[in-house]
Amino acid sequence: MASETFYNYRHFLWLKVTIVLVLLSAGIYVSYEPIGGHRGSSWLGYSLGILAGIGMIILMWYGRRKRAYHSRITTLQGALSVHVWLGIGLLVLVPLHSGFRVGFNIHGAAYILLVLTVLTGIWGAMNYTRLAPQVLAHRGEGTVPQLLEQIHDIQEEKKRLLQNRSDEFLVLHKAIDFTYTPGIMRSLFSQPPKELDREKVASLLVNVPDAERKEAVALVSINSRRRRLTKNLHDEVAVQALLKIWLYTHVPLAVACFIVFIIHVVLVFEYY
Repeated sequence: MASETFYNYRHFLWLKVTIVLVLLSAGIYVSYEPIGGHRGSSWLGYSLGILAGIGMIILMWYGRRKRAYHSRITTLQGALSVHVWLGIGLLVLVPLHSGFRVGFNIHGAAYILLVLTVLTGIWGAMNYTRLAPQVLAHRGEGTVPQLLEQIHDIQEEKKRLLQNRSDEFLVLHKAIDFTYTPGIMRSLFSQPPKELDREKVASLLVNVPDAERKEAVALVSINSRRRRLTKNLHDEVAVQALLKIWLYTHVPLAVACFIVFIIHVVLVFEYY
């Protein structure tokens, strides 16, 4: 049985509500044509506009609900479900409100911003569904600061092992060592360090003097661990960056959309 998420919350409750709302609005739109044709200033246009406006307010309310620890109205998952499905529904309700007339003006800009907001929201929802389970902290593993600390400890241990060693030991170290500078761009556009080549390592270990063999094996072991931790760090930074990139595009667009929507409403009541 599939687990409940924001998109199938309570057996797709808010998807069903949105579909019913859109179908009813579309049915009224098709079955009745106001005098002068469909336009935002007709009684039907105003009615659908008010409905869309209420939807916009509900969408913006999610930002406040997300920061609340408790609510009697709905769970956070339920609020997100309303946010996602109602946002998609507005893509249809708003054109019905305007009679599918979108011009190059403040009113058209409000709809364009709405489309961009909803599209980035859909992309973000898909990203969150796919990426959130990959966050190491969500799986009970290390956070980025903890990974950095563990890698630092390994570096200190490696320095200790390298003190007063033979040339063969240092050749082994040079062959298996690697450099990695963590960063968002590197995590997004490059690959993490590869696993050690076991055959190459074995051939180099043979050349290490017997007196240093134990320390050489320990060096290989901590290097392997450092590679694994570095890969985890690389993947963790990439995942968190993708989640933040979505947030830093969707939220500003949502705020801009709401501001332009308010201007649209003021202009409508002032001049129409």
